[in-house]
Amino acid sequence: MTHTAPESKPHTFPHADAAQCACCGLALSKGGYDVPFIGVVGPKCVLKFVAFAEVLKFIEGRAITTTASREFNFSASRVITGLRVLGFEVSTDGGTFHVARRTRRLNDVVKSWKKVRAEFERDLKAASGLEGQVAA
Repeated sequence: MTHTAPESKPHTFPHADAAQCACCGLALSKGGYDVPFIGVVGPKCVLKFVAFAEVLKFIEGRAITTTASREFNFSASRVITGLRVLGFEVSTDGGTFHVARRTRRLNDVVKSWKKVRAEFERDLKAASGLEGQVAA
């Protein structure tokens, strides 16, 4: 029977020094991973934010376009609206989207993220699958 080793780093967050996890508050003897807008989190909590990194990568710098398909625009709009409801300011600057800042307390965002992570993953998957389709 062959076993494959799990990927040791399923995220792209840089390592950073911190005394405690911004998510759960546990002590971090070896530091953690710097999640944008959240702070430094531990090796277990960082796995909760992999989808968050994908959402940020999807939104940040995305051009506002009128040529995308209706389905793509709907899915992308759900991701952007979800970020705003979660507690982030998403702005448009020069025709592109940017996640500007967190508008809610960190604890509130972390608690909300736990509840809505699956929705973000679904919406992001739908939008990514429709990316590049042109409106008819």
